[in-house]
Amino acid sequence: MKIKKILAVLLAFVTIFCTATPALAGDSGNAILDASIDGSGSVVLSVPAAGDGGSGSGNLSDSVSYVLQKYKTIGTAVFGICTITAIICLLWQITKLGMAGDNERNRSMAVKGIFISGAALAIFGSITLVAGMFWGAFL
Repeated sequence: MKIKKILAVLLAFVTIFCTATPALAGDSGNAILDASIDGSGSVVLSVPAAGDGGSGSGNLSDSVSYVLQKYKTIGTAVFGICTITAIICLLWQITKLGMAGDNERNRSMAVKGIFISGAALAIFGSITLVAGMFWGAFL
């Protein structure tokens, strides 16, 4: 029953942090990319220059780099929060192991929890490290 509660809380956090941002039609005064449909029905992407009211430099690669840099920061923050949560879960499972005493069932559950939270810590920690340090080196 506790696992269902933990999964429900985890699902709530994932839903909160991974929801899509609504895009509303309106003035593209500070647009990074402009998309339009020409007469033949194909999609045309253009980059507005800074003098045209846009925030871009008129170069597509600069605009893509700007977008990737923005989302790199968000991704690093989300995975950093997940890493901190995994550390807290690992400490909680270690505490449960200490409280188990002579009860073999509680001890085995705590050891299983230590393995799972340790694996989650390793996964989230490595993703945070890659996103934080090495993403900027290759993009």
